Amino acid sequence: MERASVLETLRAKLGALGRPGGGAGRVVPLGLGPVDAGLPGGGLAACGVHEIADAALATIARTGAEAAAPGDGPRHGPRLGEDAAATGFAAWAAGRLLAAAATPTVSGGAVWIAAEDDLYPPGLVRFGLAPADLLHVRTPRLPDRLWALEECLRSGAVAVAVAELEAIDLTAGRRLQLAAEAGGAAALLLHRAAGRRRAAALSASPALTRWRVAAEPAATAGGGAVWRLDLVRCRDGRPGSWRVGWGSVQPAGTGWAAVAAPVQSANRGGSAVPQAEARCSAGYTPGQGGEQAA
Repeated sequence: MERASVLETLRAKLGALGRPGGGAGRVVPLGLGPVDAGLPGGGLAACGVHEIADAALATIARTGAEAAAPGDGPRHGPRLGEDAAATGFAAWAAGRLLAAAATPTVSGGAVWIAAEDDLYPPGLVRFGLAPADLLHVRTPRLPDRLWALEECLRSGAVAVAVAELEAIDLTAGRRLQLAAEAGGAAALLLHRAAGRRRAAALSASPALTRWRVAAEPAATAGGGAVWRLDLVRCRDGRPGSWRVGWGSVQPAGTGWAAVAAPVQSANRGGSAVPQAEARCSAGYTPGQGGEQAA
């Protein structure tokens, strides 16, 4: 399909999502006290670019090794795929941003831009991302994903757009930041390690925050999961590291509860940590996708 035709289709679908409240100047808490305390204003900026990377990318960049093949690596918690932790955090943050942008009459929408058809929208319900509010754009070429992301951000029709991208240069990052500011939306750039080799570490970017996420062995066998969440960079904030433990406390499919603790406290067996409700699921089933614009 020609780019002009794809653009027309994409704009029509974006228009059907409605126009959420503007994100300029707002922050959205992630719902985890220790993590939010390190963020300026106590949450993620609802208007700007944030980066989320699989922790395996750092290993690939240092050693030149290939990422683990699907199914390799430790089997613990609800991990479905080698970079499900980073994917899950991106989906959860998107759900928080989308919920915060809703108005009494307009829920707005979220866009997920990917290179492969491995997104399973019904599995994202636990994150607050209903399939009806999610537009799934799939295109294998990086330039087309960047182009689609910029169009979505500038449209004013979405609260948040998640885009699965390889490392991008500073110029592209600045364009995305300007587009996010123009449209009052948040962009979550998801850098996955799955099945790919990255020749170098992620480049410098104008992103407001940069996160690194890894799955860790769960402390119990109760079906939960543990992530290590590193805030590597945060403009006007405090970088830090936390362990986030997830466990099912509600009927299947309706939500999980999360407990976060700074890595230092967790290692020393510190006092109890604040608990906050969050929506989380590793809802990925290869070969299934949602509504697509391309």
